[in-house]
Amino acid sequence: MGWIYYLSDQPALDIEDYFFAQDKVAHAVAFGILGALFLASMQQSTEGYRCYQLWIAVGLTTAYGVFDEWHQAFVPDRTPDLWDVVADTIGALVAVALMYRLAQPRKRDTLHLSATKYENKLKSPPFSRAKR
Repeated sequence: MGWIYYLSDQPALDIEDYFFAQDKVAHAVAFGILGALFLASMQQSTEGYRCYQLWIAVGLTTAYGVFDEWHQAFVPDRTPDLWDVVADTIGALVAVALMYRLAQPRKRDTLHLSATKYENKLKSPPFSRAKR
């Protein structure tokens, strides 16, 4: 957050545009990292992150994005932009969704388990003499 604050506190950043909407991509990446860090600071359950934790991480990131744009209203040669907040939120959503997916526990190979179960049935005698 300090790095984002430092950059937004600069009066004018002379950055050459290499492609359309470069500043929005930069916002999405920076705030995506912030959202991922917010989520990583929360305790996971055995099934990974809970849904409410995802929304808390995105909400905190969006709130900081709103604060950042409000702060820029007081910096010379800077203006707040609602589309920057949208890019911040999209970046947070993408990063948090990616972290959520990566934190999910791996499911066991069901094909292997069913094949093992089938092999065990083949090894047992077809007719058992046990009383039913």
